[in-house]
Amino acid sequence: KRDWSSDVCSSDLTSGGTTTGGSTSDAGSSSTASYKIVKTGSKATITIVLVAATTVKIYRKTSGSAVAKLAKSLSGKKGTNTYVTTWKTGYVYIVRSSKGTTLATLK
Repeated sequence: KRDWSSDVCSSDLTSGGTTTGGSTSDAGSSSTASYKIVKTGSKATITIVLVAATTVKIYRKTSGSAVAKLAKSLSGKKGTNTYVTTWKTGYVYIVRSSKGTTLATLK
């Protein structure tokens, strides 16, 4: 007998490229959270879904730079946390734990 509980519906999937709304997205996950960035025009919406409340820090750098600057420190609650910021071609957002561990790199 097949266990259907782990199957994914196509409506659950995010696009890795341009969607009909003109936005692009990138996503990732770890054992403590999932991460997603959706870029639309000059805005980027970063959504972080946390398993437990914790502080996360979002850094921004340009693709050619080795230095990432702190964009936002979030005292995230359990569940969905959203951060809206500016987007330009070449920006890379890095999500780190309060201890500095890189959790996700979103492009």
